[in-house]
Amino acid sequence: MKFIRKSPFKSQIEATEQMVKVLSQEAESQGKPLSDADKTLLAGEVESSAQLSEDFRLRIHKLIQSLIERETVLRTWRVRRSAQATWTKVAQG
Repeated sequence: MKFIRKSPFKSQIEATEQMVKVLSQEAESQGKPLSDADKTLLAGEVESSAQLSEDFRLRIHKLIQSLIERETVLRTWRVRRSAQATWTKVAQG
């Protein structure tokens, strides 16, 4: 069975811009903002990913990891809250 998933973005460019924006905000929240050169690298405006240093790759990996972890915690919290509200309604009658 083939699944078709519609992207919430109008174009690949829009998706890339959003990704760079989110990673930039995460870096700022950690007190280590991305430079304009870093944002250019992330946007793929450099011809080869071979130009990415291992330190840069590791930094971006950690930013993505922290975003995923936070989203997982938030999703778990939302599910628990929803279940709690459902049980409260059931208990009330």
